[in-house]
Amino acid sequence: MEYIFTDLDKRDYTRKPTGRIRMNDKIIDILFVLNKIFNEINGSNENIKVNEVRLGAVKNIAKTELENNRFKDFRSAKNSIHDTCVRRLWPNISKVIEFDQLIELWINQNSSQLQDILIKHATNDIQRHMISDFFKRTNQ
Repeated sequence: MEYIFTDLDKRDYTRKPTGRIRMNDKIIDILFVLNKIFNEINGSNENIKVNEVRLGAVKNIAKTELENNRFKDFRSAKNSIHDTCVRRLWPNISKVIEFDQLIELWINQNSSQLQDILIKHATNDIQRHMISDFFKRTNQ
């Protein structure tokens, strides 16, 4: 089953009371990365390395966010999205290999460890709902 975390999902969950959209939310960035990874790995018969798929997902999202004028250049976009998946999840995740291992556990064993960490980092009920909804849809 392919789950697509769309721009519509992003708008629905991130609208501020002023009606403006928050574009620099770490939870949304991480869910977009996870969605790209999930869609590439899910349904593939090949033995795909999570770290390679993650790097591609980060580049893809960085490109999109650069096109949306969120970042000044591709390098800053890519570094920021990558940083969101590791450093901004500290102390729960401190190395990119830990992030990749949690992704593998989630995809291969339906582990909730990654979901639990993201929920700890959520700053409001909307983010917690986004996280729960994403993992519920992808773990079916």
